[in-house]
Amino acid sequence: MFRDPYKRLVSLYKYYCWVTQVDDETGYKLDSSFFVLKKQNHLLNKSFKDFIDNLNDKYLTNQLFIFSESLNIKEALINLKKVDKIYFQDNFYDSIKDLRQSLQLSLQIKNERNFKNVKFKINNEEKEYAIYKLKNEIEFYNKVRNKYFPIK
Repeated sequence: MFRDPYKRLVSLYKYYCWVTQVDDETGYKLDSSFFVLKKQNHLLNKSFKDFIDNLNDKYLTNQLFIFSESLNIKEALINLKKVDKIYFQDNFYDSIKDLRQSLQLSLQIKNERNFKNVKFKINNEEKEYAIYKLKNEIEFYNKVRNKYFPIK
């Protein structure tokens, strides 16, 4: 399941911001990994830029890293061919429907996490910095998107 790299990174940042803004009981009820995240002080209470600078490649460029630990786009595209199905988050429900049919399982979407009330700021300079840091993953994503699910 691929996702726009910048949106994925912002979502991850929002998730870590949420950890600092919710009480322990509610946090654990909504996410069983809450206390694991809460212990990651090097990522909490940081500006977006500092958050980015504290992430390793596995998390910063996760989608590219999964298919090439050396972050090589050509290698990632070759490794991607080993995958049976490729989906995109902006087509989530159709993807689940296809996966349900392909696997002949009654997959259901349960308990979607929602972090609507999380407070965080990202200024234009930080956004540009993020896009710069994600440039290889963005290139990989765009190549995958154009090949497997072009936007019409």
